[in-house]
Amino acid sequence: MTIALLDTAIPGETTGRITPTQADWLDAVCADAAGPVIAMGHHQQWVATVGGRRSETYFGLHPDGSDLLDDVAVRRSALLAYSAGHTHRHRVRTMSQSGIPTIEVGCTKDFPGTWAEHRVYEGGVMHVAHRMSSPEALAWSESCRTLYAADGVDYVTYALGSLSDRCFVIPLR
Repeated sequence: MTIALLDTAIPGETTGRITPTQADWLDAVCADAAGPVIAMGHHQQWVATVGGRRSETYFGLHPDGSDLLDDVAVRRSALLAYSAGHTHRHRVRTMSQSGIPTIEVGCTKDFPGTWAEHRVYEGGVMHVAHRMSSPEALAWSESCRTLYAADGVDYVTYALGSLSDRCFVIPLR
């Protein structure tokens, strides 16, 4: 298994990017990999949706960089998934062209106080979310359940996602 880390940060900005140079690097990593590859960055991928529109200010990876990432996945079957944590929530979507998972992982500092494990086995990779176990961490996490309530956001539903967003298998391609 190869983990390919991408620096998606734009200094001073909340949005992120993947440049053509980074996409070329990821393409080369996938071409040379002896086994499966999971790419990871900080910012979640923009994914085209029916009726959706591209936004220059998307709160994640810029759509152009998101497309570059998906293009690599189309060319390189070694690339199994992209994983990020910028949104502090659990959510799995499917890339538009390649159909591989683009994963958002909850955070350790806020509710639900989680981290993700990837178990590699002969048939694929199992993504498993774990909740913090120390009493202090759990107490802090629980105190964050009402984040954004003043804005009408149910943070628990937003951050936790469904069980299938937290635990799933990524098959080999």
